[in-house]
Amino acid sequence: MKNMLNLNAVNQVGILTILILVGFYAKKKKYINDSVNKGFSDILINITSPCLILISFNFKFSNEMFLNIGKIIIFSSIIHIVLLILGKVFYLKYYNKDQQNVLKFLTLFPNCGFIGYPVLQGVYGNKAILYASIFSIPYNLLLWTYGIRLFCKNRNNTNIIKQLLSPPLIAIILGLIMFVFSIKLPYPIYRSIEMLGNMTAPIAMIITGVALAGIKVKEIFLKTNSYYPVVMRLIILPLIIYIILNTFNADKFLIEVCVIIEAMPPASLTVVFAEGYNSDVDFAARCTFLSTIVSAITIPFMISLIS
Repeated sequence: MKNMLNLNAVNQVGILTILILVGFYAKKKKYINDSVNKGFSDILINITSPCLILISFNFKFSNEMFLNIGKIIIFSSIIHIVLLILGKVFYLKYYNKDQQNVLKFLTLFPNCGFIGYPVLQGVYGNKAILYASIFSIPYNLLLWTYGIRLFCKNRNNTNIIKQLLSPPLIAIILGLIMFVFSIKLPYPIYRSIEMLGNMTAPIAMIITGVALAGIKVKEIFLKTNSYYPVVMRLIILPLIIYIILNTFNADKFLIEVCVIIEAMPPASLTVVFAEGYNSDVDFAARCTFLSTIVSAITIPFMISLIS
């Protein structure tokens, strides 16, 4: 079973890497410009990701599953409290204030939607997406409050209510209602939502490839101050979370879902926020890019280790 999970993870990351290269090639050949890529991002955030989340709740209600949802919310809350503390401790030396804010952000927020969901879906199936969606409730609450405030120099201008009512969070709420009350959508609607949701991984990886096409790869590897955060994000932090969750003697599948989410590279919003709020965008891009590449090795390793 462990070998099968490991092989599935390798295959899934390999597929995502190929899709990244497609985006990279399309940008280099000028098939996609920045305006088109921005449109792809808007489609992913506002349409395909919510559809993927919504369809993940298409399970028959059971008391056991409902109990597991409660456990996931508790686990997610504990994890984010721990990461919030670790982010303030691990990077006190050798980094300036802007870099420390970037590192606090990438410590708290792995790439759930762009890479996490597709990997979980490929390795564990849609049931893992359901639990990952629940996991993202505390994640999103923290992302659009504390996460933005890390970068925003004028913190009074952040519209927290508007950010909390994002399409992905609305999809989670609707999905929970459908799950609890066993609401079944008509087949044409269900199938349309499913097809849109399945577009999430290809679009996400193409967006990533387009972004990487504008980065000088040589600089990423020459500036070594991004190596330590990569090791922390991809190996040390998920291992810490794994040890903590095992003290609760919880269902192994739930633990694996939480740990695999935390084994993802930094959220792509790390770069977006750093650029949008005039922080150290080069440092954020280096950490994110290097982590994404290295994760092709570390994600299968982590799955093999904990399975």
